[in-house]
Amino acid sequence: MIPEHPDRLREVGRLCWEAVYQSKEVIEVRVTRAGLPRARWSFFEAPSVGSARVQSLIGAIHAEAERSWIAPPKEIVDIHAGQIGSRAGSYNQYFATLVFVNGETRPLGYAVLNSLVRLCQTTDLPSKVLCQITPAFLRPSVAFLGYCGLDKLLRWTEETMALLQELESKAEYLALISTLAFYVNLLNAWNLHFFPWRHAHGHEFYDTAEIVGNSQFPPEGTAR
Repeated sequence: MIPEHPDRLREVGRLCWEAVYQSKEVIEVRVTRAGLPRARWSFFEAPSVGSARVQSLIGAIHAEAERSWIAPPKEIVDIHAGQIGSRAGSYNQYFATLVFVNGETRPLGYAVLNSLVRLCQTTDLPSKVLCQITPAFLRPSVAFLGYCGLDKLLRWTEETMALLQELESKAEYLALISTLAFYVNLLNAWNLHFFPWRHAHGHEFYDTAEIVGNSQFPPEGTAR
């Protein structure tokens, strides 16, 4: 390891922690393999299928994911600013809604969609069965997230479920569901960035004071 790199990495880590915990500044870090010239980042290509309608949906989701790779999705920014059309929340507050969006988006991506992708790749389940079970796993969480302000996710998931019967193979199923899975996991990443983690201050584990003392939470009264 180059001697000056550990200090630089520690500084980047500190800035990222401060950004996630308090400032919400987007910090872009690019890593280049040693010996290769620096190049503009490139996004992976959208998968290709035979159905024109399915390909159009894949293209739309993929394009939004590419736009949101470095710049945050407007819907996530709006939700965290309390700009939610349904005004989802209790007693004129939306903090609980942020908690629920966080709790639904993560398992939708990690557990549901990623698991459907794995089932497609690692089992002998036919595409017809995969298409039959998919709506049951997607509908509850997506309907709630749509109510909370993720309109594009709701619309594209409804289109996905409507197009499942047009899929002709497991390869086409994989192309569509993996694209949706990538988009949902990207939403989750941005949601985790913008979540108001500063509210964790005041909920430390008092029986492990020695650990808490090294956690570097901002002092009382400094959180904005």
